[in-house]
Amino acid sequence: MFKKTSLIALFTILSFILYSCSSSENEIVQTEKEISNESKKEIVESDKGSNAQAIPYAVKGRSVDIEFDGSHIWIAHYEDSIISKVDLQGKTVGTYKVQGEPIKLTFDGEYMWVAHFTEPIVSKLGLDGEIIGIYDTGESPGGIFRDGEDIWVANGMSNFISKISRDTGETLAEYQVGGGEMPGPYAMEFDGENLWVANYFENTVERLNLKGEVIQTIMPGFDPVSLEYDGENLWVVLVDEDSIALIDNEGEIESVHPVPNGPRQVLFDGGNLWVVSFDEKKLSRLDLNGKVEGEITLDGGPWAMEHDGENLWVIDSTAPKLWKITNKDRELEKPESISEKYYSLDEIKSLPHIVTTEQGFFSSPFPSLIIGENIWLSIKNEQRIVIIDENGEEGESIKIDGELSDMKFDGNFVWISDPEERSILKYTSDGSFVAEYDVSSRPTKIEFVDNNIWFISTEDDSLSWMTKSGEVGEVYQIGGWPLDILFDGKYVWTSNARDKTVSRITLDGEELKKYRVGDTPVQILFSNHHGEGHIWVLNYGDNTLMKLTRYGMRLAVVTLSKGSSDLASYQDKIITYNPSTELFKEVSAEIGGESMENNKWREPSRFTK
Repeated sequence: MFKKTSLIALFTILSFILYSCSSSENEIVQTEKEISNESKKEIVESDKGSNAQAIPYAVKGRSVDIEFDGSHIWIAHYEDSIISKVDLQGKTVGTYKVQGEPIKLTFDGEYMWVAHFTEPIVSKLGLDGEIIGIYDTGESPGGIFRDGEDIWVANGMSNFISKISRDTGETLAEYQVGGGEMPGPYAMEFDGENLWVANYFENTVERLNLKGEVIQTIMPGFDPVSLEYDGENLWVVLVDEDSIALIDNEGEIESVHPVPNGPRQVLFDGGNLWVVSFDEKKLSRLDLNGKVEGEITLDGGPWAMEHDGENLWVIDSTAPKLWKITNKDRELEKPESISEKYYSLDEIKSLPHIVTTEQGFFSSPFPSLIIGENIWLSIKNEQRIVIIDENGEEGESIKIDGELSDMKFDGNFVWISDPEERSILKYTSDGSFVAEYDVSSRPTKIEFVDNNIWFISTEDDSLSWMTKSGEVGEVYQIGGWPLDILFDGKYVWTSNARDKTVSRITLDGEELKKYRVGDTPVQILFSNHHGEGHIWVLNYGDNTLMKLTRYGMRLAVVTLSKGSSDLASYQDKIITYNPSTELFKEVSAEIGGESMENNKWREPSRFTK
């Protein structure tokens, strides 16, 4: 059984900051001006009781980060390129223009540091809002940490973190993190001895010493976006898994705990953990064992939070609103049970298929194959294959002892996977039996790779290969419920429905990478219409079609009608089919374009505090 969620991919959650945001290269004039009560009226606190209260206040605009300087709350308004300063009564006492797209705030004990997502810079502000300096860093800086006279910066769209002079902003050193060109280092935390960096795109958390040396790499789960140290353990928010992971001081993953959907940040207030969840609009209080004790329901789009020593403050990413949470240690709403819906493997296996020809395409409820003018059609309930000629007449009938799961034609022979008999069968194109080869697992889908046949076993969570003479090679544990397989000319890919991932493996098996996609990926396709080619993924659970680079980076997400179950390539189109509506839908294979591949497309909503 497989967990079904409606969580949309991380980079579509906060759509308001796409394209509507702009940055200016002109000099920015700073202001320290109180917002008038006429335009931003404070909402008066009311109904104070013994229980926790969520009190809303109006602020300058929609917000993406919040920081406390010891006396005031500071808020980053991404789309307006403004920082607000708010007193502890919720009154805005200053607004300050900064360089474009401020996304992260960090107070170092004296100065407020601002990271700008679409520019490779950080700004240093005095507490009067004056910009003291603007300093170069890597692409899309985020997390910031002070170590004496040094400032460390995590660069979200680069493969390194920077150490700069706190005084002059001079870059003192750059330290590589992650294993690829853009691992996505954004969230960063210090435990008193070492730095922890979350690499969002590579699904890793790395521990570094203050010499910049990576001393440990951990894989806690998919899409780590927030880190928090509670004095003994590190907590990691795994946004697409709707959970938080506990990592002990040895770097061991002790446990993983479910939280309301769409968690964005975890915070330790000295006694408890708090998690803010965008999708369900919840603020949850947890004990240090990861158990949800209670929650507060907020409206809008709660995104990030801060603690002032007594109260919690939560910003809204969809409305110009700030919440102050008072009496936070008292009684909260009883937490709702986390709903779980499941797909069965039998349901997924029963989905129909698209069959393409030079003339067009059609849907088939069973595995089908076109060879010349003939159609090979599997009739599962009769355990046989029939060959239908161009006149629609049934010709040869081939009896299958076990279960026909897939069949492919290599130009000379037809190969059939039979998971029930743990074998792969070989036939001539006219239906004559040639051979049956026993394999070690239950083959469900096959793919030709050079002179070999690679095959997945859905129920064994494995990938293997054999020569066309029947010699079986290595077996790789590839991911949960691999349902589809393809070869892109260099790598073998599988879609793993239970894990919500696609896997990419080299032909020697030496390098295996997994990339997070949508809910229940059932089909994958390689297109080679531009660039180095792309991987398309159909996610049955959340009705999306994703376009990835061959290195796992998401370029586009297309929303499909509910129930879409297969995809195919026809001319310059990507075709999907929905058995519920019996309709095909086409998408241009060019969608996304070169501009996205050249990293001109930026989406700050991939990251959070």
